[in-house]
Amino acid sequence: MKIINYSILLLLLFFATSCSDVLEKSPLNEISDDAFWNDPVLVSYYINDLYANLPLQQYQLGESRTDNSVHSQRDKWRASSFLYNYNLENADNPSEVTWSTSYENIRKFNRFVEKIELSSLSLEEINSYKGEVYFLRAFTYFELVKRYGGVVLLNEVLSLKDNWEIPRSTEDETYDFIFQDLKKACELLPDYWEGKDKGRATKGAAWALRSRAALYNKRFDEAIEAAKEVYKLGYNLVPGQTPEQYRSIWWTTNKDNSEIIFDKQFSNPDVSNAMLIYHMVTYINDPYGDRGWGGLGPTQNLIDQYELKDGSQAPQFSGKPETEIFDIHESGIYENREPRFYASIVFHGANIWLNGDKGPVAVDRYTMDTPDKGDGSMTGYNVWKWIDYDNYNYPYAGSSSKDHSINWIYFRLAEVILNEAEARVEKGDITGALTAVNKIRSRVGLPNLTETNQIKLRELIRKERRIELAFEDHRFWDIRRWRIGNKTNQGVMSGVRFISPTKFYISNTDTRTWDDRLYYHPIPRSEIVRMNVLEQNPGF
Repeated sequence: MKIINYSILLLLLFFATSCSDVLEKSPLNEISDDAFWNDPVLVSYYINDLYANLPLQQYQLGESRTDNSVHSQRDKWRASSFLYNYNLENADNPSEVTWSTSYENIRKFNRFVEKIELSSLSLEEINSYKGEVYFLRAFTYFELVKRYGGVVLLNEVLSLKDNWEIPRSTEDETYDFIFQDLKKACELLPDYWEGKDKGRATKGAAWALRSRAALYNKRFDEAIEAAKEVYKLGYNLVPGQTPEQYRSIWWTTNKDNSEIIFDKQFSNPDVSNAMLIYHMVTYINDPYGDRGWGGLGPTQNLIDQYELKDGSQAPQFSGKPETEIFDIHESGIYENREPRFYASIVFHGANIWLNGDKGPVAVDRYTMDTPDKGDGSMTGYNVWKWIDYDNYNYPYAGSSSKDHSINWIYFRLAEVILNEAEARVEKGDITGALTAVNKIRSRVGLPNLTETNQIKLRELIRKERRIELAFEDHRFWDIRRWRIGNKTNQGVMSGVRFISPTKFYISNTDTRTWDDRLYYHPIPRSEIVRMNVLEQNPGF
C-alpha cells in the first residue's frame, strides 16, 4: 500500500507541476501586451490601421449640402442623405456617425501613447511613431470640433472603473487640445518620407493642419505663422496654365507631386478608391453605354463664379427664369473660361477621355446624360477635377484597374496659401493678403487682384477659395465658419437643361431651407442618453 500511495503522490505532483508550467505560458493563439509593443512589425501594423481610419466621404455628400452641388441620387436615398438641405437634420437619425467612430479611434490613439512608452523600440522609432499619432489624434479632434463645437476631451484610455460622465469642453478648449498635439507632432515628425512610407504624416502635414485649424478658430497670427513653416519645407504649386496641367495634380501618373502635403494613398487591387465610379458621368454617347453613378452635380451658381481667362466676369445665368431660352454659341456660356473651369467641370459638349484608347468622347446633355434618367446629372454638369479621365482607358475599369488608385488629397500647398491670404485680410494686412491670393491666380494665368477695400477683398478671397478648392471638402465647412448659410443654402439651386443640341434653359433643380441651428451637427441622441452630463447642441 505504501508503494501505491507514494506512486500516486508522485503522479499527482507531476501533474500539478506540469499544469503550473502550462498555465504560466502565453496562449499560442494570443499575443501578450509586452510582446506586441516590443515587436516593430506589429507596432507598424497598428499605426497603419490608424491611417486606414482617416476620414474620407467617397460620396462627397458634404459638397452636395452646399451651393456647389446637387447630387444625382434621387428619391429615398436623397431624402435620407440630405436632410440637412431641408432643415430636417435631427439627433435621432443624424446624417453622420462621426461622433462614435472618432471616439473609437481616439481610444486607439490614447492606447498607443500609453503603451509605446514601455516598448524596447529605439527612441528614434518611438518618437517618430508618437509624432504620427499626435497628428492623427489632432486631425480626429479637428473633425469633431468643426462639426459639433466643443467636445469631450480624452487623453487616456478609460477603464470600467473610471468616471465616464465627462462633460464637453468649450470650443476654444478643444482647439487648445488640438494645438498641443500638433506642437508635439511638429517637433517629432520628419520633413518627408521615402519609398513605401510615402503617405505617412510629416512636419508639413502637421503645420498645414495647424494653419487650417488656426484659421477656423480665428487665430489669424497662428495661421500665418503655420503657413510660413509649410513654405520652408520646399513644396511648390504645380503649373496650371492649361486645364491638363492643373488636373495633373490628381493624376495617377503624377502622384506625390510637389504641391501635395498629405494624402490618403490608394493602389489597386490592395487599396481601392471607388470615387471614380461614384462621380463619373453616367451616360456616354453610344456605343460606350453606362459608366458611373453621376454623383456630384455642380450648380449653375458655381459655374457662374469661374472667371473668363482675362479675369473679367463670365456671363451670369443662375436665377434666370425657366421660360428664357438660350443658344450655347450665342450666349458664350462655356467660352473663354479660365483653366480651372475646363479642368474641374464636365459640361455639354466637353470632350473627356482625351488620352483613352477610344479617343475623345463628347458629353451629350440633350439625348444621353439627362436628368430624367437614373443617375443622370440633375444640373447638367459633373465633376472632372480629381477624376483622372485624362488617363482613363476603356473598357470600363475593373476592380484591379489603376483607375481606382486616385489618391485623396487632404492638404496641398494652394490651400495653405489661401489660409494665409484669408488670415491676412482678416487682420487688415491688405498688401500681404493680395500677395498671397495672387500666387493662386497667377498659377492659372489670371491677372492679379488689386482691391484694397478690406470688405470687398474678403469676398474676392472667399470666391477664390471656393473655386480653387471646389469638390475638395472645404465649401461645407467654410460656409459654416463664415456664418453665411442663410445666403448660400437658402432658396433655389440652378442647373442647365438642353432642349436641343444647342438650346438650353436654366432649370430649378432643388430648393433648400436654412436654419442657423445647422451651423453645428446634432450629437447623436443615443450618446446624450448614455451620458447624463452631455449637452446637446442648440436646436436639436
